[in-house]
Amino acid sequence: MSTVTQLFILAGFLGAGKTTLLNNCLALLHGHQVGVVINEFGTVGIDRARIKQDNDVPVVELNNGQIFCSCLAGSFVESIGVLLHQQPEYILVESSGLAKPAPLMEIIKQIKRQTSAAFVYRGMIAVLDIKTYPVLSQSVYALHEQLKYSDAILLNKVDLVDETTRIKIRRELENKYPQAKIRETSYCAIDPTLLELTPVPPAVGVNPVSPSGRILRLTLRQEKPLTQQALFEFLQQVSPHVQRIKGMLQVENGLVEVDTVGELIKVEPVKKDWLSEATDYYLSLLDANHGDQESTVYQAWEKAQGGQ
Repeated sequence: MSTVTQLFILAGFLGAGKTTLLNNCLALLHGHQVGVVINEFGTVGIDRARIKQDNDVPVVELNNGQIFCSCLAGSFVESIGVLLHQQPEYILVESSGLAKPAPLMEIIKQIKRQTSAAFVYRGMIAVLDIKTYPVLSQSVYALHEQLKYSDAILLNKVDLVDETTRIKIRRELENKYPQAKIRETSYCAIDPTLLELTPVPPAVGVNPVSPSGRILRLTLRQEKPLTQQALFEFLQQVSPHVQRIKGMLQVENGLVEVDTVGELIKVEPVKKDWLSEATDYYLSLLDANHGDQESTVYQAWEKAQGGQ
């Protein structure tokens, strides 16, 4: 094969801005042949409809787990092999927000063993929400593991914090993760130099860690359009109990995109040129700290759809 494909992993905890980064990378690489892998921990893919892609960009979805664990690692290796046979110049992998990438380099070796295609692993780029980092860094183990294996860290949403906070968190990251290039961004704005990475092996002694307790992972299918009031009441009731809610729903005056991180709620009209011919609409909910909120979520969802 004549093309040497460059493979990048895009990481970041729930709601940090991975899909925005992916869209910005695709815009930056417009005119190049690019393949995309999207990994979502939930059972239904949500992010694919949010990607601003050309029709000739092949996209592979891997749902219901994370690509660095045994449940999906085999499918991930196979998907990269399929894309490599199309000889793209780049492959961009958007990993799950709950990804724990300790096995990453072994998986890269496995891809090289199982494919005859030429590619080079160019590194992992992690997106970090500077507003939520102080809280998440105290409790979310997956976040630390992602940063330890990253070659670049985008300190995102810096426009939303004061100068003192920005400087403090940047210095903390520089001390904790010296292997990573750190960029400060808003809306994951990037330039071509971000893709000029040379992967650095993680420091000796980095071990995979797992959060305690059961991860809450729910998919809610919409049965009928909601009123705006019912949707907001549902989100206000449920968002304090989960770390992330995202998806697209029908409301009385059209389609909306739902995106919450903790109690920060965003509901915006859907740009139709982003959408495929979807007929089913879902919400995906995730929480890595508690696994006992299912009944609360289901009761609130039934009420929102007009149930008792």
